[in-house]
Amino acid sequence: MNSIQKAQLKEELTKQLISLSTSSGASCSNFLDITKKQNDEMSAWHKAIMRITQAIRGLNEYSTFFVATIFLSAYEINYVSTLDRVCFLYIKNGHDLYDSLHNKFAKNFDDIGKLNTFVKFQFLKEHGLSILVRENDNELRNKIAHLDFSIESEGKIRVRNDIINVSERLVELYDFVTDANLAYAEAQDNLTADLKRRTEELLRKTEELKNIHK
Repeated sequence: MNSIQKAQLKEELTKQLISLSTSSGASCSNFLDITKKQNDEMSAWHKAIMRITQAIRGLNEYSTFFVATIFLSAYEINYVSTLDRVCFLYIKNGHDLYDSLHNKFAKNFDDIGKLNTFVKFQFLKEHGLSILVRENDNELRNKIAHLDFSIESEGKIRVRNDIINVSERLVELYDFVTDANLAYAEAQDNLTADLKRRTEELLRKTEELKNIHK
């Protein structure tokens, strides 16, 4: 994710957070509480994966298999959780995310977690967030999950006729999630600043009304 993409993502997330806080302060507070818990859980995994990616050196076939399973975990826990948080923000803002498998609209984190990743991809694309969609990583995740690969060489696996450096893909995925979460954190900082500005404006107007009626 380059700097322009990160800035665009931060701007869009800021807009959604401020919109939620403006339309429903209670919903915004509930959203932040839920996502904070989810973020704390994801952060622990993210730090563990960071240590693993930094420690990857001189891989043999056993450690390559291990890295492949770590990629699977990173995808499921870090990347998908990032998507879920963004999807949740949008449905809290009134955007419909339809679960065709259960014939209902997703309303909460549990509902979103049960959705096929393809459905989340389509939802994000429809809302101008294609930047978050990593279809190649989804394909690799499926191959690893179904053990549809073989160890080729140090840090690399073979999927059909393609040789994939899974250790590099793990690092790339980690960097992407880091950038996405940084954009989200900065958007939350923008929300805090906006709430402070609105509170100060309200206090100023209240003080003016008091002075008028003295």
